Amino acid sequence: MQKDEYIRVELNLATNGKAFTTAYNVRFLRSNSGYGSDTYMELEPDNKESYSPCIDIRYDQDYDPGMSDGEHLRYVINYFLTRMYTGKNGSAEVNGIKAHIMVDL
Repeated sequence: MQKDEYIRVELNLATNGKAFTTAYNVRFLRSNSGYGSDTYMELEPDNKESYSPCIDIRYDQDYDPGMSDGEHLRYVINYFLTRMYTGKNGSAEVNGIKAHIMVDL
């Protein structure tokens, strides 16, 4: 992905029988630490009152900085489904997901 590109993720979630929606802009940030893939994933929520977590994916074996845009898209969708909103241990469960690549102009 290029520096000015990001992935827009819109989620339909449910927890405790209540449905809600949320959305994130996901950017891949490169560092020069020299460790692993030198990549972090920033999740910027639409809710500006919420913080923007920066997730360390330098040693994530599922991530490769040389991925195509489509592979980046699949990686992000998989991350949300299997690591963030699994429906386990009090986490919300995904009922629907829409993701697409965006470009800042």
